[in-house]
Amino acid sequence: ADGSYRVVNNLKVVNKPCRGRYSWPGVKIEPSEVMPTVILKGQLSSKCGKRNICQVITKPYKSFYYALKEKLQQSGISVQGGFRLNKIPPNAKALFTHYSEPLEKIVSKTAKKSNNLYARHLMLLLGAKMYGAPSTLSKGRQAVKYILQSRGALKGGTIQIDNGCGLSRTSRLSAKVLAEVLDDAYTRYGQRWMNTLSIAGVDGTIKKRFRGTVVRKRAWMKTGTLNRVKNIAGYVKSRQGRVYTTVILVNTTKGRWKAAQLENNIIKWLVSYKGRGTYAAGKETGTSPKKSSSPSQKERVRYSIQAGSFSTPPNDYYLSNIAKLGLEYRVEKKDGYKVLIGDYSNKESADAALNSVREKISSGAFLVKEDGTRVEKAVTLY
Repeated sequence: ADGSYRVVNNLKVVNKPCRGRYSWPGVKIEPSEVMPTVILKGQLSSKCGKRNICQVITKPYKSFYYALKEKLQQSGISVQGGFRLNKIPPNAKALFTHYSEPLEKIVSKTAKKSNNLYARHLMLLLGAKMYGAPSTLSKGRQAVKYILQSRGALKGGTIQIDNGCGLSRTSRLSAKVLAEVLDDAYTRYGQRWMNTLSIAGVDGTIKKRFRGTVVRKRAWMKTGTLNRVKNIAGYVKSRQGRVYTTVILVNTTKGRWKAAQLENNIIKWLVSYKGRGTYAAGKETGTSPKKSSSPSQKERVRYSIQAGSFSTPPNDYYLSNIAKLGLEYRVEKKDGYKVLIGDYSNKESADAALNSVREKISSGAFLVKEDGTRVEKAVTLY
C-alpha cells in the first residue's frame, strides 16, 4: 500500500491470445502537485501471466512512510498523525536501530546482481564518511578517486565517475586502468575478493551465460551492459592453475550479442591457454596481468581485531569511540553481536592497532584471522 500516488484502472480483460497488443497494458503517468496518477488502459488477455511495470512515480521517503505504517498496523500498532519531512529534533528518542549485513556481503550482492542502486549509495556513503554529511555526488566521486589513488590502485591513470553506477554515458576509464584496479584488489584480498564477483555458471549475471561450458567455476567477473555497450571484467583461471586479470570493453553498433560472443570466446580461450606469458617487475603476467595461483602458493592471512562481544547490539556511544580513533569497524551477528575492527594484511599492522584499541576501547581485545580463529590470548598489564 502506498498512499503517495493513485491508480486509475481503465484496463479491460479480453479472451484473446496473449500476444501483440493484448500482451501488455497501456500505462500513462500524469504528474500532479498533490498526487501523481497512474492510468492503466487498453486490453489485456486473460491468458497472460503476471505483468510487472517499473516506473519512478513518487518520492522514496513517502513510499517508506506508507510501507512502515502498513506493517505497524498489521502488527496491531495504531498510527496517529501523518507524515512530516523534517530534521530529527535533538530530543528525539531512538526506538529501534537496524544493523545491515557486513559491507563485504553488500558489495558482493552489488556486484553479483549488478545492482545500480546499491552501487550509487555505496559511493554516496563513502563521500559522507570521508567529507561529512550530507553526502553529495561530488563528495562521493572525490572519495572513490582518493581511495584508489592513495592505495596506488590507479598507477597514475585517470577515471571519470558520474553517478556512481553503470547507468551513465559520461563515465570514462580505460581497460588498462580497470585492469590495474583489479590487480590491486587481487593482491590485497585474493580469493576473498574474487568471490564477491559473479562466478561463472554459479551465480549472478553470468550464472546462465557460462553454464555447461569449460568456463564454469573458472571465471569471476563483473558485467556492464547499455545500449551499444557490452563490457566484462574480472579474473579467469586456466586449467594450468594461472589466474588472468581480464578486461574486455566493447562499444558497438553491430549488436550486443556479437560483443558477448567475442567475450565468451576470449574467456574460453584463456581457460585453455597454456602459455607462460611474460615477466614484468618480477611478477608473471599473461595477456592481461597474471598471477601464479599454484597450490603451493600460500594465501595471505588477514587479521581483524575483536573489540567486544555482546548479547544485544552495541550502543552508538561505544561504536562512536571506535570511529573517533579513525578505525573502521563492523558488527557481525552470530551467537550474539561481535564488534570487529579493521581488515589488516599483516600481523604487524594489526598488532599496532590492537595496542590502541586495548588502551582506548577494551583491554580484552584480541586478534582473529579471517576464518574467525583467535590468534592470541588477551593480556592486560597493570
